[in-house]
Amino acid sequence: MIKTASLYILLLLSSAIHAQTLMNRDSLLKILPVAKEDTNSVLLYINIGQQYESNEPDKAKYYYRLARDLSKKINYPRGVIKYIVNYTFVLNMQGLYDSSLTLNQQSVELSRQINDSAYLAKTLFNTGSVYRARGQYENAVSCYEEGKKIFSKFGNADIEAQTDDILQLLYTDLKQYEKAIGYGERAVAGLRRMKDLPSLGMALNNLGLVNSSLKNFDKAAILFKEALDIAHKIGDKNMEQNQYLNLGNIFLEQGEYEKIKPYMDKALVIAKELEANEIELMATNGLSHYYTFKKNYALAEQYSKKSLSLSYRYDFKIQRVKVFTQLSNLAFAMQDIKQGNYYATQSALLGDSLLNETIQKSTLELEKKYETEKKDKQIILQQSQLEKRKSLNYILIASAAVLLMLSLLAYRNYNQKKKLQQQRIAELETQQQLTATEAVLKGEEQERTRLAKDLHDGLGGMLSGIKYSFNTMKGNLIMTPENNQAFERSMD
Repeated sequence: MIKTASLYILLLLSSAIHAQTLMNRDSLLKILPVAKEDTNSVLLYINIGQQYESNEPDKAKYYYRLARDLSKKINYPRGVIKYIVNYTFVLNMQGLYDSSLTLNQQSVELSRQINDSAYLAKTLFNTGSVYRARGQYENAVSCYEEGKKIFSKFGNADIEAQTDDILQLLYTDLKQYEKAIGYGERAVAGLRRMKDLPSLGMALNNLGLVNSSLKNFDKAAILFKEALDIAHKIGDKNMEQNQYLNLGNIFLEQGEYEKIKPYMDKALVIAKELEANEIELMATNGLSHYYTFKKNYALAEQYSKKSLSLSYRYDFKIQRVKVFTQLSNLAFAMQDIKQGNYYATQSALLGDSLLNETIQKSTLELEKKYETEKKDKQIILQQSQLEKRKSLNYILIASAAVLLMLSLLAYRNYNQKKKLQQQRIAELETQQQLTATEAVLKGEEQERTRLAKDLHDGLGGMLSGIKYSFNTMKGNLIMTPENNQAFERSMD
């Protein structure tokens, strides 16, 4: 079955959903010369690019690059994201998945930087879809799961329906077809209710692919034809070429080779016009099957070798396995056993190589995951040890601070006690000095009192004795009146 036909990357960030533009191309181009260099001009470039992407992809890419350059010039990160989402839609259509993945990863990082959850969810889904196209399903699931968690918070029915459509593709690739059908039918029902024709066409295409994988070819054909009608209605040539290829492939699977050619021819014409390289390869290889059935081996070989050339030019290894198988069948039909065995061997070797590459890639991813988990555990352990060390350091620092504080308090207390003791000693010395001085003064006072008493008592007695002697002498003395008067005054 066809892989590329199923790769519709959600274009959720465009200013208008594909084919549901507000103005026609000519009107938009007339506005462009007078537009100012602002965010509206970025959206204008995006809108014009959308007009071209299904029919003239190179022109679409040109206008998307103008949107990128202007967004960077005016510092408009959301404009850069819009450029990436729209530009990678065209890259995916052309099978250039490596370039698409690099840009989509940038859009995820940019969405994280501007902290916009809506943009982040959408860019995660786009990135997951490219991983899915590259067969890196673990990475795809990781992106889808993270994106779905964010989407679920918005409660947007349109986004939920498109999310179901993408999950349908993922489970188809994982060969969990019943689960894929559940998501697909839910997506189709939701998009029918909302009359979102572009997204409905994609969901119908993808549900048809699941039914084709389960060999439900009649139901798949009905779904593809409805998607083809929508493609005609909205003028989406990319969707149209996929439906032609899908319908042609159904007839190839059923062995109805007569019905293959008109569908493959139409798919091939549009693929060349859109430069959809993988679609061109598959349509060319489908025509080789038709001409093999018609026994026109020369023309069949010409188509197969063209397919082989395209597979080498664009490195479509999975398709190359199918081309080698067709070339082998063609060689056997022409009874060229040697060439038939050569191509059969090449097909087997390349198939084994791809299988080994897938196994090796899965092993490397598991090893990487293991190493990452191991590193994460080491980091956690180191962080735990660092936290313990930090805690211990905090405890030691706190203990040292407490000890220092206690030491300071003890030293302060010691100084205060020392000061108090010195003050007490000084007071005692002062008091002792006062006591001594008081004792000296008291002794001196007592001595003065004693001396005064002694002087008073001794002098009084002596004066009394002298007075008595004078009185005795008076009776025995003869004095003149003057001497008698002086003598009496002395007695007094």
